[in-house]
Amino acid sequence: MIKIVDLPTIAELGLGLVAGKPVYRQTVASFEVTNRCTLRCRHRYWWRRKPNKELSEDKYYQKIKEVKKRHPSLIAAMWLGGEPLLRKEIVEKGSRLFSFNEVITNGTIPLPYWPDFRFACSVDGTKKYHELQRGTGTYDKIKKNINRGDLNVNIICILTRPNQECLENFVEEWSKSEIKSIGFGFYTQVGSDDDEKIWIDFKERDLVLERILKLKEKYPRFINLSLATIRGFNSKNCRENTNVCRNSLAPFCSMCFDSKMIRKFPCIIGDRAQCDKCGCGGSVVFENIRSGDFSMFLQHLPRIND
Repeated sequence: MIKIVDLPTIAELGLGLVAGKPVYRQTVASFEVTNRCTLRCRHRYWWRRKPNKELSEDKYYQKIKEVKKRHPSLIAAMWLGGEPLLRKEIVEKGSRLFSFNEVITNGTIPLPYWPDFRFACSVDGTKKYHELQRGTGTYDKIKKNINRGDLNVNIICILTRPNQECLENFVEEWSKSEIKSIGFGFYTQVGSDDDEKIWIDFKERDLVLERILKLKEKYPRFINLSLATIRGFNSKNCRENTNVCRNSLAPFCSMCFDSKMIRKFPCIIGDRAQCDKCGCGGSVVFENIRSGDFSMFLQHLPRIND
């Protein structure tokens, strides 16, 4: 079900032009509602930083309301952490302020029955590769929790040098489940010891993208990356996209807050992100929207016929 609300018009969202293309006011906010997590993933940027003290639920919610009041153009919220389902009350209460809500979860906690939400569960390949990055014993538990036909559950897979090997088997396996779709991003370097071991360089990335394009032909609805987004990841376009994202798009199109409701720059990953080696889908999607291609955004909306 899509909640019907009064959405801002394009004129209300307009800020101006960057490189001859429109830039819009902030439409998406991300909230790290907790520092806590049920996993300690090898490739995640989150646990490598010094955690902030969490705000109380009431105080966090009040600050969300203040942000929404100051920025009425915000219509979509991403709820993450840590593991956001450790603080379900904040997510459920805060979601009422936004038209569209997405929970980014690791799937280790059973999903609440929130039919108006989009769930994006992090799964890093088939069992062997997933557990290489997220720990032994996690895969079957996650699969049991997220294989839900009564919810809008999707998978996001961050591709690394090890797990790209299982790409085709991974998609085939989950295409037979209740999951609505799979999306992909690429690991972004954050200055960790593992960066060079797991980062896919641009030449390798182009080869992986060719494989994703073939999978898109075979599973057109299940692979939720638009063709424009896939092209945006390739070596000819990605660094230009991330340069524009860092300098113009990320600060203007989105707002990212940590567990103390302090705004993060330049993006959801924070100041440790090495933008010249970025694999985040945000920069590509922002550039698609700026160019007038809303297909990736539309694919994230709940499917009325499902």
